[in-house]
This record gives sequence, C-alpha cells and structure tokens, in this order.
Amino acid sequence: MLLSNTEDDTESKEQDVDLTSLPLNEALQRRREECERKARRGEMDPRLEFTFQLLIDHTGLPRNSVMDYVFESNMLDQINELFLPHGRSKLMWFYQDVEVEDTESFEMAVQLKPTNSSRNLQRRLSIMSKPKKKKLFLTDGWEVGLTGICIYIIRLNTTKQLPEEGFHKDLICGTLDAEKKGLVKSIAKIIEYVFIPALAIPQTGDEPSEDQPDCPLIKSQLLPELRSFCSCLK
Repeated sequence: MLLSNTEDDTESKEQDVDLTSLPLNEALQRRREECERKARRGEMDPRLEFTFQLLIDHTGLPRNSVMDYVFESNMLDQINELFLPHGRSKLMWFYQDVEVEDTESFEMAVQLKPTNSSRNLQRRLSIMSKPKKKKLFLTDGWEVGLTGICIYIIRLNTTKQLPEEGFHKDLICGTLDAEKKGLVKSIAKIIEYVFIPALAIPQTGDEPSEDQPDCPLIKSQLLPELRSFCSCLK
C-alpha cells in the first residue's frame, strides 16, 4: 500500500508540473509517459486509443513505434483537434519512404573530382542519392505525393464535440495503398465496396426524403455514374 501511495503521489506531482515551462523534448516525454500510464490503467481516451490502433493495424508497426512517431512529431495536439467542436474535419497520415539526410555520402560525392567519365559520374550520382526509410507523418496531401500507404479519418459533423461513446458513427476511416495496389485501384475499390453499397441500401421506417440515401435521384443517376466511373478506373 505504501508503494502504491508513493507512486500515486509521484504521478500527481508530475501532473501538476506546467508542461509549457519545460523544454520541448522533456514536455513531449512527460506527455507520452502520462499517455502510457493511462493506457496501462485502461483510462486512455477511447477516441485516442482508436486512432492509435488504426495506425497500428494499417502500418503493421508495433505500438511503441507508433507512439514514437506521434510524440516525436508532436502529432497529439493535431489528433485532439479532431475531437473538438469546430476543429479539424479530417486527419491524413502517409506511411512511406522518405529521404534521409546523409552528410557522409554527400561529402564523399563532393570529394570526387568532376570529370567527363561516365563511370565517375554514375558513382557521384549514386553516392549523392539520399537513402530512404519508411516514416509515418501527418500531411495535407499537397506537399508530398503518396507513394506508400495513406490512412485517413474524416468527421461527418464538426459542429459538436466528438463523444467518447459511439464516436465511430461520426467518423469515416480508411486507407489507400499506392505502394502495392496502386492509387487508382485503391480509390476504385473504396467506391465499389464502400460507397456504392452504402448508397444502395434502402432505408427502413419513415418515408424517404431528398436528403436520405434512398432518394430516387441517387438510385437513378448517382449510382449508375459511380459504377461507370469504377469501370473506367479498372
């Protein structure tokens, strides 16, 4: 009992520390430790746990590696903005090869004498080409092209706070695999196996209105156009 009380006192003191007064690296480490403690106790925000698990499932990375990316890149605040009213409407991660700075290779290439020799030129180019490694990062999709896996979460309604219970109903989640399946085929599969079946399911109960999925306009025009679009992508 004494040990547990001591641990609780230590944790409460750590939580009382103003993280904004700490250096960035130390503040991020404190936030990560607090997050991991909550996960062990089963007190993790279910929305945050859902996000972590989504990244783990679709990247194949172990949990500690995903946590490294989240906290080293300071993603936590951006993820939390998705849960707030009038906050973010979407989050998008890329998990793909990115160039890594390699000063040693660059220095070796500079030391080679520039000549007209094709062999020497090829050697310089091969040395100067930056090595690559896979990285998980948040993006808006404009600055970097997708060459690997895209994982996305979209909020349907941002006017209210995302509830901790039943939040799945307000989210659309998915992936695009440009590495193995190709971007075009991935988009075609999502439309064919997700959106078309969802729009084609008839509503039960009340009479359909214009804003419901079984609106005649959707069945007569939108669904055929989507099917035709998917056929063109194949």
